[in-house]
Amino acid sequence: MKNINFRKQLVSNDFLRSFALLASGSVIAQIITILISPIVTRLFTPEQFGLYTIVITAMSLFGPVICLKYDMGIVNAKSEREAFSLILLCGIMIVPLSLLISILYSMTVIRGNYSLLQLWGYIFAIAMLLITYGLNNILLAYNNRHGLYKIMSSVTVIKSLVNNILLVLSGISKLGVIGLLGSQIISSLVGLKRQSKSLLGNIRYGKNIGFIEMKQVFLDYKKLPIFNASSALITTSVYSSINLFIAIAFSAQQLGLYSLSYRVLGIPFTIISANIARVFFNSATKEFNSRSNFSKTFKSTLILLIITVVPIILIIAIFSPWLFSTVFGVEWANAGNYIRLLAPMFAIRLISESLTTSFIVSKKQNIELLFQSMLLLGLLIIYTLSYFLNTSIEVFLVYISLLYLLVHGIMIFKMYKISKMKIN
Repeated sequence: MKNINFRKQLVSNDFLRSFALLASGSVIAQIITILISPIVTRLFTPEQFGLYTIVITAMSLFGPVICLKYDMGIVNAKSEREAFSLILLCGIMIVPLSLLISILYSMTVIRGNYSLLQLWGYIFAIAMLLITYGLNNILLAYNNRHGLYKIMSSVTVIKSLVNNILLVLSGISKLGVIGLLGSQIISSLVGLKRQSKSLLGNIRYGKNIGFIEMKQVFLDYKKLPIFNASSALITTSVYSSINLFIAIAFSAQQLGLYSLSYRVLGIPFTIISANIARVFFNSATKEFNSRSNFSKTFKSTLILLIITVVPIILIIAIFSPWLFSTVFGVEWANAGNYIRLLAPMFAIRLISESLTTSFIVSKKQNIELLFQSMLLLGLLIIYTLSYFLNTSIEVFLVYISLLYLLVHGIMIFKMYKISKMKIN
């Protein structure tokens, strides 16, 4: 009994240590962003942020699925050889998919009185953002496989520092949307070399991998593109469609205000959810392999999320109206009011999305797909009603928050039930 308790304590300590390493980098990165944001919001207008958001939405929408989710298989591949087969498979997908998506998105979504040169500029920007996003996904998955959280953490800090310095310089230079996009692209490229150190050190496992081996992993992990990529695309469509709807139904200025409120509420998401999700996936997989369920990891992670997330979101919601007008400038004051309306949505989403790899661990990805489809359907109904009833943006955001509370609340309960099941 003492040995069992010791092992449980060791697992718990490893989880917290891994999370602390990842979170420390995210915290430093977000502190840099917070310190620089009052300068940036005075160098760029809400309209410029709105136009930038329309372009960057392409990355948010398609970036997570640019490898068709085969990058998720790298984490729990049975061998290094298999992991490198998946890496090569992901690598050959990124460029053609990025180019195709960037052309189609620019032709259909980015509309206006743009010259051919400007349109090709947007196509190039989107393609570069997607390619770097895909490479980053591969490296993050491989480093997560080997528990290299210190490297992952340091890269997060470097990218944030570079991005914010470039934002200030481009703002001073009056580069507008070009400066915003350029800063994002360059910062995305930074850190790839450092993050690829471990992968390059084990490159011998990837030698002489041919078509047959890539075809084998393509088939062995076919559930990832069928269920996880489909679910992730619906998930990103859910969040990205809000940006696009605001741009269509309201204005670029209101989209800029919304994007800033989304960015501020995204701070705890970046620090907590994204990092806990990686560590949870690793720990839950290990528990599942040894016990055929992962209830202990799920319950401890859920409790940690609740006691962390709820107070943070509550504090942000209470002080946001005063904070935005004081720190970011008077023209950004309404973004603080948007935060109060969006707080319930972000709290439940932050908790839920930290745990959604439960569906991968239990091999029940079809259930996640069902939930995300429900959420997308609910959003489409809200979009239709809001558009034809000509509702205000405040009422629209209240509807969105209520929908998220309902669907993600049910999803968390379902994941809890799944975590207790014995699955062979």
